[in-house]
Amino acid sequence: KAKQFSKFWKINNYSSSLLTLKNYKIDLLIISVNTGEHFKLLKEISRYDIKYIICEKPFCSNFNEAKEINELFVKSKKIIFINYTRAFNESFLFLKNCLENKKLGNFENGSIHYMKGIKNNCSHAIYLLTILFSELYPNKLLSVKSNNKYSNDLDIDFTCYTKNKKPIYFLANTNNKINYFQILLF
Repeated sequence: KAKQFSKFWKINNYSSSLLTLKNYKIDLLIISVNTGEHFKLLKEISRYDIKYIICEKPFCSNFNEAKEINELFVKSKKIIFINYTRAFNESFLFLKNCLENKKLGNFENGSIHYMKGIKNNCSHAIYLLTILFSELYPNKLLSVKSNNKYSNDLDIDFTCYTKNKKPIYFLANTNNKINYFQILLF
């Protein structure tokens, strides 16, 4: 189909998107493939002269991969952005401002209820809270359960603290029939 498309529109067709990197000057590259492919692709891309890269979340499959990619990109002075649209949502930015300026009173604690694994769903809440509070510090692991539906993911109950030592509780619901995460801030 790709060959037919390129012939019809009189454009070049490549068997691999990486081949285009050799033939064109790319200003911005968007990585939107399965998470398991991110690490390999990001390592390959680090060798090309592309300054800006947007990568879908989750960035990599594990911490060690993310650390290695980060080191490669810092060394090569490339800018990588993790696509997470909530980071720019006006409502979340308003809430961040309210929390920072204590317009809603002092933040005392929070709880996160999530389903379908820490990587699949809870990672959204963690990233959002990192935006809202600037920093989160892991505190205590409460329980770890295998996620039957997502075999490469876990349901983990744990606590974190904000920089002001306020607790946030993360609680996994193992019912995988619906998909959600809920954030309660007090």
